[in-house]
Amino acid sequence: MSEPILKALIQLFALISDIHDNTGISSRGKDIVRLFLSRHLNNELVIRYMEMFDEYLVLYRSENITKGSIKDRKHTSLTAMRILAICEKINEELHQKQKLYVIVQLIDFILFSAEITENELDFLETVSAAFNIPQTEYQNIKSFILNSVNDIPEKNRVMIIDNKNECEQKEVKHLYRENLKGRIFLLHIGDFYNLIY
Repeated sequence: MSEPILKALIQLFALISDIHDNTGISSRGKDIVRLFLSRHLNNELVIRYMEMFDEYLVLYRSENITKGSIKDRKHTSLTAMRILAICEKINEELHQKQKLYVIVQLIDFILFSAEITENELDFLETVSAAFNIPQTEYQNIKSFILNSVNDIPEKNRVMIIDNKNECEQKEVKHLYRENLKGRIFLLHIGDFYNLIY
């Protein structure tokens, strides 16, 4: 992944952090960003990009903005413009498979906050649309990570692997494994890969 793309992704993580909470990001949120970076970079670069993440947090952080005020609306509009500009840069360099990976990482990021807000869901929707991810595909991914199998629009893209002879969801694919303890859920995304939870 190129430096401009990594910088753009760091900006997206900082923007979604700003959307969620202007009192500071949780250590869990920083751990998610660090984990994402460590999958792609060496330790020295992880430290550098984490510092960049902190700088963007300070830049985007809004202080003393009253919800519903003119300042709040201007800040929301500015955030939306930043998101679209960043996504445009990402679209130039990433393949669709990589953009799906980014969406999954962003959903994982918000999953670990105490409460998922409407603004965060709007943020994800905006990024998904900017990445040209079909709406049903996005809904499948979002529901798979945030909700349950019952909420996934295309249940035929789901496979459950467990030690039960039958699956209670009839539209879902099922694979029996006698010695498996627990359940493995797979979601087939596009023609690219599966999500496993």
